[in-house]
Amino acid sequence: MRIILSLLVIAVTPELLQSQAVPHPEVTAAQFPNDDAVILRWEQSWNWQADGSLTRRDHRWVRVFDNRAAGEFADPRIDYRSGQDELKIHAARTYLPSGEILPVPEYSFNPAAPDDLAGWPVFADWRQQVISFSGFQPGSVVELDYEITSPAGQYPWLALDLRLHEDWPIVERIITIDLPEKAGGELLIRGIEPAPQPTQKVQNGMLSRNWQFQNLEARPAEPQSVPWQERCGRLRFSTLGGAKSWAKTILPRVEQAAKDSAALQDRAGKIIGTEVSIEKKIERLTAFMHDQFSTLASSRAWRDGQCRPAAATLSSGYGHALESGALLLALCRAAGLTAEPWLASNGQLAQPSEPLADVAVEGIVVQVTNGDETWWIHPQQGILANPGIWGRRWLVSADDKTEPVYLAARGELEPSHIELSGNLKLSADGLGSGEWRLVLTGLFYNPVDLRTAESQQSFLKRWTERALPGVELERYSLTQLSPQRLEATLGVKFSKPLPRAGELYTLTLSDGPLFLPEVPLPLERSERNTAVRLSGPVHEEVLLNVQLPEGWSALYDVALPEANGPWGRLIQNVPSDKNSLQIERRIDLTSPTIDPTDFATLRTAVNALRTTGLRTIALATGP
Repeated sequence: MRIILSLLVIAVTPELLQSQAVPHPEVTAAQFPNDDAVILRWEQSWNWQADGSLTRRDHRWVRVFDNRAAGEFADPRIDYRSGQDELKIHAARTYLPSGEILPVPEYSFNPAAPDDLAGWPVFADWRQQVISFSGFQPGSVVELDYEITSPAGQYPWLALDLRLHEDWPIVERIITIDLPEKAGGELLIRGIEPAPQPTQKVQNGMLSRNWQFQNLEARPAEPQSVPWQERCGRLRFSTLGGAKSWAKTILPRVEQAAKDSAALQDRAGKIIGTEVSIEKKIERLTAFMHDQFSTLASSRAWRDGQCRPAAATLSSGYGHALESGALLLALCRAAGLTAEPWLASNGQLAQPSEPLADVAVEGIVVQVTNGDETWWIHPQQGILANPGIWGRRWLVSADDKTEPVYLAARGELEPSHIELSGNLKLSADGLGSGEWRLVLTGLFYNPVDLRTAESQQSFLKRWTERALPGVELERYSLTQLSPQRLEATLGVKFSKPLPRAGELYTLTLSDGPLFLPEVPLPLERSERNTAVRLSGPVHEEVLLNVQLPEGWSALYDVALPEANGPWGRLIQNVPSDKNSLQIERRIDLTSPTIDPTDFATLRTAVNALRTTGLRTIALATGP
């Protein structure tokens, strides 16, 4: 492999030596004081010929202001398919501040395997060309120009989802799409107003579209930013169009791969054994897929639309997303279930009617039906009764008369609830016990993970310890456990006496809101430029009555005045009387997306709840 790469580099050496004038030499660091680099010019083109071959070219000049940009530009990686794609490096060089030009030396071109496909024999031809630039330093300009030509069959369709704004400013960006005029295709541009119109020309049956963008500002990510598909300009183009057309193209290939065989019949029989319940059969089949079959998530693995027969993937023990779905479909049918394949696409990346790219296609979901009963099952996620993080997907059938089905995530359509109430009676030795009622919905539990008594006890134990440090679960009773709601009665006690200093005991509250592990917030940074995306809207309500021994009292109140904004409201109060105190907290986060200015108010309130002063209640044992 190394010899082949050496020959490749030698072949393009003459082009590497033919340097061009750096575009936009007037650009300086003073114009971009907050950026580590600026893309001076970026030219991208896709030329899809009538025979199905595709040539992609990418040419970029980047001026570096700080070495922090090295992670993105100093060692770029180019994905290609060895033995099928032809990779040409037209230019790879550094323009030093002194004016010297340093071509990338031959030893700095090194092969690698892409992380998502490495180690799987069927996909062993996938490679990455790693290019390590010399002289990378502030003030330098790095230029990379490469071209990949793929033969007919590698790209049976042309589908693009391009991010127009990057983490760095772009002075000039040029995008060109050439394809046969009869190929059609659907186009959508969002995030740039007004949407730019391309220049178009037709020559020799080829339609060329060209867009030119100027001075695109940087739109970098921050912790828990909304995805780039929402915060950046975005150009989508697909010759297959929307999800229904993709389903009509992909699902027949899945059906073909799912043909029955003796091996599939034998394996399905061994998996389900003597089970007669349809749901139990499904559980066993999906457990097999999850535990004994590996699914490769990379869309590159199936970009050519090829899908090995299910018997072959069963034998190999791994496959890409389409092959994994075909195997599950075949096993279901071999087990005597009525099953049909549906195409799953990411609802956060595209609506079914919009141009779809393969990065938004997330494989196959199998629909199993029995009369009026329906199960949606996924090769890795199992029964999608309450799909958690795998929600927010569109499921699309190849049938024109069947409408897409939206599979919501837990807590997406309505707020996820935490409701904790009950009592805790302290004794004079600093110990105590009580009974609590816990209600959880949405994001805060997954019923699939709570099928055994052991898993239920472990889960409720964690919630007890989260609610009040030092308190442990003594007993529990689950009064409701469904895909929509968990309700439990908890018998709790202190594992050891409260900490004591002289005549004072201290009762420590939870480390901030109870929702934080499932709905984290970026609380560390005080400044924010982009909106915050939450896992979902939240309602948290805590009402615990702590009964104190005779003569005890709380020394001071740890109340937090109400904080509110477009995001919702937050309030905590711990009033006390002669013999008891109430721990009261109510939090409502009503929107999954919070404006950066509004988030400052929420951040301040949540961080206040995490401070020692609002977590610690001092209890005096005498007057």
